[in-house]
Amino acid sequence: MFFTRYYLLFASLFVGVNCLKILFIVPQFGPSHVKMMGAAADILAKKHDVTYFIPPVDISLNKTGTLLSHVITTEKSDVFIPLQGDKMAFQRNIWVEDMLSNKFFTRMINMVKKNAVANCDRLIKNETLTAYMKVQKFDIAIGETFLYCSFVLMKMYGIKQHVAISANPLMISKYFGITNSPAQVPEITTVATDLEMGFFNRLRNVWSFYMGNVFVDEVIDGEQEVIDRKFGKGVYDIRQEIRDSAFVVTNNDPLVNFQYSTLPKVLHLGGMTITPTQPLSLELEGAMSKKEKVILISFGSVAQGMHIPLPIKIILLEVIKSMPDVMFLFKYEDDEDTLVKGIDNLYTSKWLPQSDLLNHKRLSGFYTHGGISSLLEAARFGKPIVVTPLFSDQFKNSKIASKLGFGYTLYKSDLTDAAKVKAAFNLLLDENNDLAVSAHRLSSMIQNRPGNLTDIFIKHVEFAAKYGKLPFLNMEGHNMSIFTYALLDIISFVLACGLLIVGLIVYLIRKLYCSLLGEIYDSHDKKKK
Repeated sequence: MFFTRYYLLFASLFVGVNCLKILFIVPQFGPSHVKMMGAAADILAKKHDVTYFIPPVDISLNKTGTLLSHVITTEKSDVFIPLQGDKMAFQRNIWVEDMLSNKFFTRMINMVKKNAVANCDRLIKNETLTAYMKVQKFDIAIGETFLYCSFVLMKMYGIKQHVAISANPLMISKYFGITNSPAQVPEITTVATDLEMGFFNRLRNVWSFYMGNVFVDEVIDGEQEVIDRKFGKGVYDIRQEIRDSAFVVTNNDPLVNFQYSTLPKVLHLGGMTITPTQPLSLELEGAMSKKEKVILISFGSVAQGMHIPLPIKIILLEVIKSMPDVMFLFKYEDDEDTLVKGIDNLYTSKWLPQSDLLNHKRLSGFYTHGGISSLLEAARFGKPIVVTPLFSDQFKNSKIASKLGFGYTLYKSDLTDAAKVKAAFNLLLDENNDLAVSAHRLSSMIQNRPGNLTDIFIKHVEFAAKYGKLPFLNMEGHNMSIFTYALLDIISFVLACGLLIVGLIVYLIRKLYCSLLGEIYDSHDKKKK
């Protein structure tokens, strides 16, 4: 007893010495982003003291995403109430508008920017919050490169070290000096693989590259403006704070993506935040057992199934009815909609445990919008997918699944054709076709690759807390203009030199020719005389 008491005391002291105080700053905006950050916080909370600061932005969200961290928040602000209308309109329009149009993309940028600016403005003015954070003496902070003001808040709170997490590393890679040519790497809204970069796809990719940069720059510029108004120009620089991140942890799995330029400071740990699966509830298990084959239908938390246009919804339900030997589990957010009731092979629910279902042996395939989390989970559990991309990176993700052989793309324009929808569903049911074989192989590769993603994450955060900023891991030239990056100055110089040399040669040849011609004429005249 004596030994045990003092052993435990010694052990607690040892843990206390090695335990870091970590602050996560997670604006509550975008359910999938909150879920990813919460899962990352829980990984660290098993070993360290993690505080999870989640200021409300989307005031309709209630989940924090974390189970193990110490959660702190602020009161919900009335400033976000008018912005809810923009979000609801966005969700409805996803199904009916061209999400690749400049008009839609501009509206999406404005929606995110308004929320980012309002969030930043109220947090930097909260002196009580800032004072509280300063006295906590955090060792390191972690934030996502989505609402970027978080990186200035870290500096305001006196936290010298920080790590960035990014759901889409291509959009912020320029701040670390990474460049990817639009001729090679498909951007998030380009409907093509890296094997399909012909003239028109490259032309489209240049536009996508430009709009991706506009998206990031517009949000950062809006936040930077309110920061400069509060503190003056030059006191805090969002872009420099992002660049000063010791490491950047991405939700990208190299096995489930196109390849692109990167740096040692960028850690590709996609799939790290997929939580361990749990047994299904008795109700769900009962629904799964009704048929030999089961298909999961879910369009994520933004593009809700209940907002599918009525004509398409009717076609989808008719196809489901025409396949009585298959059970369909449909994430459908309206429990009162009589249209989806009374169908024997259809189970609907406002929420479904997606990972748990994808890991179930009876599930045959997954019909999805193609969000990055859905893509990674399907790959991890070896399920073939049919993708109807709706917005953002879902177009790119659908092409990734197609290239890897475990996905088939069914565009919105195809959903009015019942035969195409049914054919797509049938692709998910064949256990021996190319989709299923590719899905199983990819799952085996993911689960058997060397290294442990969570250990890599933990060790790099601990390394960053110990050694701080690592500027030598950045590439220089992050402020380089397109004129310099494309070597247009060098090309112009070489061309100018070439033209000068050619001009000189032409001039000399002409002079020589005229001189020789003159001599010939002189000689001819002399002979005449």
